[in-house]
Amino acid sequence: SKTIAVVTQCFDSPFFGDGHRGIGNACDELGFTPIFLAANWDVNRERSIMKELDAHSIDGVLYFFGQLQNPDAYFTNMGIPYLIMHGSPTRQTENELQFDNCGGGQLAGQYLIEEGHRQFWYMKGLSTHPDAEERFRGFHDAVYNSKHACHIDVLEGDFTEKSGYELGLNILTRSGTNSATAVAFANDQMAIGFLLAAHQRGVSIPGDLSIIGFDNVIASEFCIPPLTTIDHDIETVGYHATKTLLTNILGEKPTGQPPRPKLIKRKSVTSIT
Repeated sequence: SKTIAVVTQCFDSPFFGDGHRGIGNACDELGFTPIFLAANWDVNRERSIMKELDAHSIDGVLYFFGQLQNPDAYFTNMGIPYLIMHGSPTRQTENELQFDNCGGGQLAGQYLIEEGHRQFWYMKGLSTHPDAEERFRGFHDAVYNSKHACHIDVLEGDFTEKSGYELGLNILTRSGTNSATAVAFANDQMAIGFLLAAHQRGVSIPGDLSIIGFDNVIASEFCIPPLTTIDHDIETVGYHATKTLLTNILGEKPTGQPPRPKLIKRKSVTSIT
């Protein structure tokens, strides 16, 4: 059938949108058709999707940044190729393509330390999502291994602009930002929501508080101020993951590795050294 199923999260996220574009481009190149199945951040819905994959006439499955801890179990009896695109180094299987979320978090932490920051808020993504945990782990390790006296207060978000906005309203006041001098986010969307809350609370970014995002979605370049962030070129990641799966389906040997995360310096971080 030259069709693959793509188990993903949502269609309205710029992060997943960029990834889906890369997936589509790889399928176009090799003459495959992708069927996108979105769980919408609902673990139970994701489990249902996985159980129903047998009902589709497909040649393979791309599990694109899902939330399940052991997705291999769902694929074992299907007898078709699959690839798990994940960011957890605790998983090392031949059917997995690992993306370095932890390394991206480390880049964010190291940069803020270099700029003189020692007191942080960190806004996590969904606690059920392994990638959110890996991004925080990298940031945490970079900060606490820096040999400086540092502290991180952790805030729980859900990857959406709304959660960044609401948390921002709750923790920011017109009189100041307590002891934190910088906020790191598990993704750009929460950082963008936080920027609006800071504006409404009269908090200057980066004058009063520095912020750094993660993902380098298109909107991050056009914020006020433009958002410093971590880029991992998710479109290329999606393309490479799909190309790896499709070459496997075609009986060929996949080549290459997904891109490494890199720091994108813009205008939302200031030095306090």
